[in-house]
Amino acid sequence: MLGIQGMTGSLLFTVIMSAFGSGFQHGYNGVVVNPPQMVLEQWIRQVAGDRSGLAPEDVDDNTITWVWSGVVAVMCVGGMVGGATTGAVAQRFGRRGGLLVNNVLVFVATAIYGTCKVAKSYEMFLIGRFIIGINNGLNTGLCPMYLSEISPKLHRGAVGTLYELFVNLGGVLATVFGVQAVLGTEKDWPYLFGLMSVPAAMQLVSLCFVPESPLHLLASGAGDDTDAREALMWLRDTDDVDEDLQELASELSPGERPMLGLRELLAEPALREPLVIALVVMASQQLAGINVVMFYSTKIFVAADMSTRDAQLATLAVSVVKMLSVLVCTALVDRAGRRPLLLAGYGGMCGSAVLLTVMLLFVEQATWVRWLTALLLMLFASSFSVGPGAIPWFLVDELFSHSARASASSAAVCLNWLCNFVVSMVFLPLQMVMHSYVFLIFVVLLVVFAFFVFAKLPETKKKPIIEITELFE
Repeated sequence: MLGIQGMTGSLLFTVIMSAFGSGFQHGYNGVVVNPPQMVLEQWIRQVAGDRSGLAPEDVDDNTITWVWSGVVAVMCVGGMVGGATTGAVAQRFGRRGGLLVNNVLVFVATAIYGTCKVAKSYEMFLIGRFIIGINNGLNTGLCPMYLSEISPKLHRGAVGTLYELFVNLGGVLATVFGVQAVLGTEKDWPYLFGLMSVPAAMQLVSLCFVPESPLHLLASGAGDDTDAREALMWLRDTDDVDEDLQELASELSPGERPMLGLRELLAEPALREPLVIALVVMASQQLAGINVVMFYSTKIFVAADMSTRDAQLATLAVSVVKMLSVLVCTALVDRAGRRPLLLAGYGGMCGSAVLLTVMLLFVEQATWVRWLTALLLMLFASSFSVGPGAIPWFLVDELFSHSARASASSAAVCLNWLCNFVVSMVFLPLQMVMHSYVFLIFVVLLVVFAFFVFAKLPETKKKPIIEITELFE
């Protein structure tokens, strides 16, 4: 046994390898195209020029813009596809089994990335981004579900936040590896994208030695709890798992309902209300504006009159602060609760966005304003990590019993990726029209999300799932 009650070595190993292989992929693939953007755009220009018989500098800039927009957007489209199929995959292969199968997509995508440069095909690169998007969409649904179902209720929140921690770690390392001094060069960028196969291989091997979700085993055991009991004994490192097994059985007991689809969730009031909460909280994760900070932070810093070098360093600092702030959520989420951390996160983001809007109006007045802008972006990112960044991933799974969880997770994850797509596509056009005032849009949305969570979300910390679902009945 480890020092924390219920956290055994075997459980910790399972949690870390599940979250690392899934969350790292999510974060790495979301950021990896940003540092070498100019190198990749030049490659696209060269390919387009070779096809049309033009010199690269004579290729229409609109062609490059449209292809690059596709590079950014197609992964989100793949994420929506993966999110929408989470429920079917979770039921067909199980939670752990789904994660294992999902790694196949990583190797397919890396094979495409590794050959698209030789084949002189940016269409292949787009296909690779779409496939890895499906992988990310499935990861965002399957991994939090698996972590939620294997965790003791006392530490369900802390375990759930580790997914977001590895998302941030993946983003930080993608930023570091993607600079020109490492792999962000014309020669080496295929290796940059090939690195994503490493965590996939590690997860593929490690998950072969850990059990399936005990709840999934119990639900599919046709009355036989042997497999579920053995899985719990391995995870808890004890033979005394009767209490845990009874708690799992209570989640399955209401009429032994079959797996429910989205239509059934919408039709039943006791399920419709938590579904709406899950969808709003998941949407808030993207509509709060965090991807604006992560996708366009360097441009924001340049707009704040920083040099390119200082802007890149400041962007890396924001990523590191965002990652470390997840640890605050990990330490507090099972003590302070989900509601207070979400509200604190919305509040911190809202306040920093208001001040950021003001500071961007005066960036040319003084040097200290530029660095205050960097600090405000760090505050914005850290506030996100403390609440809206980490909590939605596992909160959705806490609000539903086994029969409804897979479908609810599919809907919530699909909406999350849809909002990601919308924000990434509309921010730059809005910024051109509204300039720094564009952040006021996120201020309004954050206020709306805060009032909704305050009014509708019950506290779920340290409660059995059956007790949480009964709150809506």
